[in-house]
Amino acid sequence: MTTHRPTDFWKHLIRAWNKSGLSQSEYARRHELPVKTFGYHKRRLDNQRIIQSALYSKEPKPLIPVSVAQEPEPQKTPETGITLVSPGMGVEICF
Repeated sequence: MTTHRPTDFWKHLIRAWNKSGLSQSEYARRHELPVKTFGYHKRRLDNQRIIQSALYSKEPKPLIPVSVAQEPEPQKTPETGITLVSPGMGVEICF
């Protein structure tokens, strides 16, 4: 008797659905699958694929520019003295 992991089962179904040209709900109905369950597993596998692709990508990750500004007068901050300010959002976070 051959056993299959549930993930393999859903991967197979989702690949078949992609080739079918049917909507998710129509494919699920025709194969007597709960529509919500089919959608759940599709999202789960999509998210898994996105995460793995990001983790194992050989492309360099984009850098986020950061500027350091000298403040005109010292402000009270916690012990670390680090304050993040987002002027456009009106947000100030002290560490």
